[in-house]
Amino acid sequence: MMNFEELRKTAVAVLGPTASADTCVRLAEALLELAPSEAEYLTYTSFKQLLNKDEIDQPLISAVYFLTSSTFSILTAHGQFIDENGDEFPLDDDQFQSVLMTNTVVHPRSGEIVKGAKSLVSPYFALSLRKTECN
Repeated sequence: MMNFEELRKTAVAVLGPTASADTCVRLAEALLELAPSEAEYLTYTSFKQLLNKDEIDQPLISAVYFLTSSTFSILTAHGQFIDENGDEFPLDDDQFQSVLMTNTVVHPRSGEIVKGAKSLVSPYFALSLRKTECN
C-alpha cells in the first residue's frame, strides 16, 4: 500500500529536496486520480499536461524515472513502433527489449526487418497500481 508521506520522504532522499521530488509527488497524486481507461497509455506529453507544465523538463523526466523504477513504481514502461507512414504499433515487452538491444524490429504489418528501429520506437507508460491500493 502506497503512502504519500513515505513517497515524499523517499523521493527527497533519492532525488534531494528538489523540484524533481516535488514533481514526483504531484505526478503520483495526479496519476491516481485518473480513470482506468485514461491510465493505460500515458506519454511524457500526458504527464506534462497533467501537471500543467509548459515543457517536458528534467524534473518531470526524473519523476517519471522514479515512478517507473523505485520501490514506489506505479508506472510500467512500454514501447511502440512508429513506421514511416506514422502508423503506431504497440510492442510487447520482449519486442521492446529486443529493439533496444538489436536496433531492429520485425514490422508488424509487412513482416520485414526494420534496421535502425531505436529511432522509430517511443516510450509510453501505464499506471500499474490501482487507486484503491493507495492512501
